[in-house]
Amino acid sequence: MDCPRCGTKNDGRARYCGNCGESFSGSAQSYRPYTEGGQGGMQAEKPPQNYLIPAILVTIFCCLPTGIVAIIYAAQVNAKFHGGDVKGARSSSESAKLWSIISAALVIVPLLIIVFFTLMDPASPEP
Repeated sequence: MDCPRCGTKNDGRARYCGNCGESFSGSAQSYRPYTEGGQGGMQAEKPPQNYLIPAILVTIFCCLPTGIVAIIYAAQVNAKFHGGDVKGARSSSESAKLWSIISAALVIVPLLIIVFFTLMDPASPEP
């Protein structure tokens, strides 16, 4: 049976596409993405990490504008995954991670530079 959504060939007994998770029954059942398991079986795919907690923490403690972007991407991960867009969920997960790192770096890097130049300042008293 060919998937009507992505065109992947699937076993005739399959209820969902092994590639994109499209339901073959035509009913409004919940999405269950599957990947090939260890011994030829199928097992449910886990959703990608959403990085929501790091996004919230860097928004509060580091940089508000880029932290908000990280939160927006993090909030999209689970919705996209359960909506059947596994690639979109992975992309949002990676974007949330990237923006969380950028937010943290926007505070940590300047702080390290300030500490470095403060310690290297010849006018500062030696301990």
